[in-house]
Amino acid sequence: VSTASTNFQVSGLSGEDGQQNGGYSIRGLAPGTYRLILEDPDRMGTDPSTINRVTRTNAPRILTDPVADEYWSASGEGALAEPVPGPTSNLTLGAGQIVSNIDFRDYLPPEGTNYYVDDDSNIGDTFTPGAIGNDTNSGKSPLAPKRSLENLLAVYNLKAGDTVYVDTGNYGGETRIRGSDADGTSNAPITIRGPDGGGPVFSGVPGERNGIYFADGKYVRLWNVTVRGYTNGIGVGANATNIEIRGNTAVSNYYTGIRLGASTVRSVRVVSNQVHGRRLCRYGVLISGADANTITNNRISRHAAIGVELNATSMTNRIVNNNITSNSNTGIYIPSSGADANTVASNLVDGAGYGGFGILLIDADRSLIERNTIRGHSAYGIWLTGTAQTNRVLRNTIRSNGQYGIYLDGTSVDANRIRSNQIDGRGYQIRGIRVNDGDYNTISRNQIGRNTAAGIHIIASAFSNTIASNSIYSNGAVGVAITNGSPTGTRLVRNTIWRNGRIGVGIYTGIGSKLIGSV
Repeated sequence: VSTASTNFQVSGLSGEDGQQNGGYSIRGLAPGTYRLILEDPDRMGTDPSTINRVTRTNAPRILTDPVADEYWSASGEGALAEPVPGPTSNLTLGAGQIVSNIDFRDYLPPEGTNYYVDDDSNIGDTFTPGAIGNDTNSGKSPLAPKRSLENLLAVYNLKAGDTVYVDTGNYGGETRIRGSDADGTSNAPITIRGPDGGGPVFSGVPGERNGIYFADGKYVRLWNVTVRGYTNGIGVGANATNIEIRGNTAVSNYYTGIRLGASTVRSVRVVSNQVHGRRLCRYGVLISGADANTITNNRISRHAAIGVELNATSMTNRIVNNNITSNSNTGIYIPSSGADANTVASNLVDGAGYGGFGILLIDADRSLIERNTIRGHSAYGIWLTGTAQTNRVLRNTIRSNGQYGIYLDGTSVDANRIRSNQIDGRGYQIRGIRVNDGDYNTISRNQIGRNTAAGIHIIASAFSNTIASNSIYSNGAVGVAITNGSPTGTRLVRNTIWRNGRIGVGIYTGIGSKLIGSV
């Protein structure tokens, strides 16, 4: 059956036994999601769901290779009369051919059309093994693929449910996806995809700004492509919303691997991508003023500066379950006033001997930093500075960073909660937690040990900070040190402090400190 037309009718099916048993077969279906709708096949009122004898069911099915799909009908007694289908002869239908009685629709995906793009070779092809790309082709058949995605988008406006299959091969140039080109819906998104495991490679040359760029559009999915050698590998801008970037590789681009670059960008999902800078690219994932996006399950490594950055007024974003390693400056960087209420959770942030800082917040407020593993940075595991206030740092594992596990640094770094973290210096990190000037911060229920100098260090003009219910042990010099300037009103409440090198609690300067119920 040609899928150029989605409507076919067949009737008069009869098996070799002379009864009303019979069937149709559809041969050589292209890979994709297929659904079959059957209407009263035996013309005797039997519910189609009770007589559907489908070898692969009529639910949507993902096909990875061209296969056949078959339907068998039974005689009309209102129930299945045979335990297995009887022998049949195949029917071969042309597009739009009407035989009568059975009306079915075969479509990929619902309400959509499939398009095809291929390069000049069939090596490794999955979707178009019998053809090569040419921009004079229609792009509507695996036998007539377009040569470039940009050309296909210039010719067609993609509609809800459409799928573009980009086959294995090499592609160049910049591809812009506009709202007029691609507007899907939540129930029927548009998909632009390579084969599972990748295959299509978009390669830029110096001066080409974006490999694949969503200028706007909504409910579009980009799956399984590689983008390299551009200023920005994959970009999302203007009014693009509900974009999904999944299973792609962005490698050796020059400025960003993936960039969400406008305040009107919302609800973008960046999922399970490989983003590698190879020391050429400055940023792995850069979010500039965009809200309510999710960055999850990505591997982001070896960038010249930052693994993930949220700047300007980027709010309510979620950075979750990523592997962020060996970035030269900072793993996760939130450097702006107004970049508030973001969640950074369950990430591995590993400096691997390159990165100076694991997670750095400058001026950002009300963020949640939770359940991350942060290790191997030359300076600080977590650094809050500027006017960073009312942030929560909870249940993280922080170890083997060069200077401090957690550093609260600045006269306006206030009212932050540092709770239930495991901070293990492993004989390498100098201090577990340091508070320099910040006020009204609470440090509670942490396990802080094996730092070379102090477990907790309060200095300068820090005012009215609370250290409560922590376990502070095996630090090289001091469990808790209050020193260097005039810290005021520090409260130590019910801490357990033991086996520190010289002193459990050392109050060297400052006034009004209280030691309550600590052991």
